Amino acid sequence: MTRRFLSRLGGGVAALALGLATVAVVAEAPANAAGTCTTATTLTLNPGYASSSIFSPTPFYGQSVSIDVDVTATGSCGSTTPFAGTTTVEVNTGAGWVALGTGSASSAYVSSTFSTSAIYRASYSGGTSSSGTTTFQPSVSAEVPAAVARAVTIKSKSGKKAKVTFIVTPAASIAGVKTKLFVKKGKKWKKFSKVKFNKKGKATVYLANSHKNKKGVTPYQLALPAGAGFVGHTVSFAIRTIHY
Repeated sequence: MTRRFLSRLGGGVAALALGLATVAVVAEAPANAAGTCTTATTLTLNPGYASSSIFSPTPFYGQSVSIDVDVTATGSCGSTTPFAGTTTVEVNTGAGWVALGTGSASSAYVSSTFSTSAIYRASYSGGTSSSGTTTFQPSVSAEVPAAVARAVTIKSKSGKKAKVTFIVTPAASIAGVKTKLFVKKGKKWKKFSKVKFNKKGKATVYLANSHKNKKGVTPYQLALPAGAGFVGHTVSFAIRTIHY
């Protein structure tokens, strides 16, 4: 079950990285009768501001996300939006669907944060007007995946050797994990060293300032593996040349 869940997430990364993943499904309903409309529910994920100090693709752990839901109606009910019933936003992190919030018959807005890779959806309950003359059929949006990466910050201290500390959150997702640091030589990336994270999600390396790099910087990449509900990604940074 877990393997299938994660594989479904991968396909949604590109759309979500643009801050927009909009999909809709029109509910099946019988042929329109007098005063009856079918509906379509649309859910959009909008990741919030990403600090330049966070070395991660969008979305990442702890990043804010606004979830917008719109419901439209078509048929003989004389309205393009339903005015009876409610909408519900749900999230599934692999252990079943959990409600995040509710809204009116025609829309919903929910503020949340990314805590792990997940799938989102919205549903409209359907409803009938107080007079009993207008009926709106229920509908459910298509599922919108969010492949979430760990958040990474980098702190450095200059010297004859640069002290570089990687801080990953959540710490529990990376504690004890060994990974690789690469350096770019010419046009190729070559393995530079191994990096191991402690229980606080921190790892420190010492990188020599290169006197041979005419461009003044030495590029590095840290490869973070997938696991604990997060997708793998590469952290890129550079060390500036300092002459002593």
